[in-house]
Amino acid sequence: AEETVASVANASAPTQALWEDHVDISTEWVPLDLNIGKFAGAEKLEKQADGSIFATPLPEDRQVPGNYIFSAKTALTGITAIKIEALPDNRLPNNGPGLAPDGNFVLTQFTVQANPGDMKRVSKKNKVGAVTLVRPRADFSQANFDVAAAIKVGNRDRGWALSPETGYRHEAIFEANEPIGFEGGTSLAFTLGQTFQGGKYNLGKFRIYTTTSPLVRFGASKQIIDIVKTPSAKRSKEQVAALREHFLSQYRDYQTNQRVLASAKKPLAVDPQLVELEQKYAVAQKPIVIDPKLLQFRRDVGLSQSQFTNIRLTAAQDLAWALINSPAFLFNH
Repeated sequence: AEETVASVANASAPTQALWEDHVDISTEWVPLDLNIGKFAGAEKLEKQADGSIFATPLPEDRQVPGNYIFSAKTALTGITAIKIEALPDNRLPNNGPGLAPDGNFVLTQFTVQANPGDMKRVSKKNKVGAVTLVRPRADFSQANFDVAAAIKVGNRDRGWALSPETGYRHEAIFEANEPIGFEGGTSLAFTLGQTFQGGKYNLGKFRIYTTTSPLVRFGASKQIIDIVKTPSAKRSKEQVAALREHFLSQYRDYQTNQRVLASAKKPLAVDPQLVELEQKYAVAQKPIVIDPKLLQFRRDVGLSQSQFTNIRLTAAQDLAWALINSPAFLFNH
């Protein structure tokens, strides 16, 4: 499986060249440096080198509804929208981007808070607190699990989900009803609730972006747009690597093979017949406890055999036993 993934990646150069000519640069998205706060529904949340968040799942017997809380500071003002980028990863079930066995997740609640980075700047004119999110949309939403449900107050049993399009990169955009941002910096807080079916459908890997663009489309990150605008001959090694990584993250042929690799990494299903044989083998290895009656029987047999080899001694013993146990002998004695 790993060899196939590598071969697909190596053969994708012509496709990448065509893709670069069609990268959507209409909306520039700036990734946020997220600080991990309190969370539930994962063993741990870890920030990756690329700024994404990776979730390690809880064991099945300890699964709880997901509730991820993050904060971030930004110097941007006039923020018009926020984007969640759900990312595939072959460390996740079915290549993710969720923690469910099929790689799915259900984002049941997405909320944003905005406050001045410097609380001394708070005034009556500052609209501090919850951000009203409007016009949610995603590149794909599962039937009956539309992204719009994620901003519905009190929602718990619906939300943004991806089946059957799991294993691939997806995006969801949430516009702000009014531009976000304060002079001197803004502190943002995000809550990602995932209450569907008690914690089975939590996010596995994702990034969060903001944009100040008046035209809100899926676009691309500022880093990718800057690289695409740079002539290929003048790109640094770091730029080439970053562009390559981004291309492969959304290249379906590559991610399809990553799904196969993710499935190959799963532990093999337990064979009931093998379990039964192992149990029988364990029982067979236990020392045999001999019945006390059998032990006595064996001693008796051994004694009988020794007596049979010496008839005269055995007869004398029998005669002595008879005399000792006769009433006359006992009385005279």
